[in-house]
Amino acid sequence: MIECLSGAAMEGDHDIVVCGFTEFDANREVVATYRPDPKVICPNKQDANIFALTNSAPWNKLFKKSLFTSNNILFKEGIYHDDLATMPKLIFKAESIRFVGTDCYEYLQNPESISHRRSAQHVLDYFYAFDELKSFCTDEGIFQRYAIDFRKAVNANLHFHAAKALGSKGDRDDAIRYVRQLLLLRDGYLAGGGAALYCEPAELLERFTSRTVDPSPSDHSPT
Repeated sequence: MIECLSGAAMEGDHDIVVCGFTEFDANREVVATYRPDPKVICPNKQDANIFALTNSAPWNKLFKKSLFTSNNILFKEGIYHDDLATMPKLIFKAESIRFVGTDCYEYLQNPESISHRRSAQHVLDYFYAFDELKSFCTDEGIFQRYAIDFRKAVNANLHFHAAKALGSKGDRDDAIRYVRQLLLLRDGYLAGGGAALYCEPAELLERFTSRTVDPSPSDHSPT
C-alpha cells in the first residue's frame, strides 16, 4: 500500500493521496469494497464537500507533512473520533488530492473494537468533533458555505454510530434506549444551531433555566 501511495504522490505535487480498501468481517468474508475513480481533486477550486469527499480515517491515505505543520493541524489525543474532527480540515487546506483506483488496504472488522462499542464518552466525543469542525469553519469564514454539508455530516456519522450500537452484542433494550437518547441529542444540537458553542460558563448555566419546556404530551408520548 505504501508503495502504491508514495508512487502516486511522487507523480505530482499532491497533498493527500487516497486509495481504496476492502472490509472483511471476523470470518474473513468480504463486507464491502471501495475503489475510488482515479482522479485529482482541488477541493477549493472545485467546491468539494470537505465532509464527504472521502472517508475520515487516515489509514488509507498518505499526507504531505507540510499540510499539518504549515496549517497547525493535529489529531486530538485522548478522544474518540479524532479523525472525524481532523480530516475535513486537512481536505480544506489541501491544494491537490489524488485518488488511486485500487483497494490497497485490507480492513478487518472487529466486533469488539472501540468503533463497535457504545458509551457516553463515544457520544460526547462525537459532539466534540462536530464543535471542532464548526469552530474551524467559522474561523475560516466558510461555515455558511458548508452549513448544509455540515448538517448532513452530523446525521451520517450519528447514523453510523446508531447502526453499530443496534447491531452490537448485549442488552437489546439498553441499545435501543441508547439510540433514542442519541437521537434526542442530535435533534437538540441541530435545532440549537450550535449557539452554546461560544457561551461563557456563566451563560451556559443560565441557558438551563432560561428556557421552558412544554409539559404537554406530544403525539409520540406513550399512552
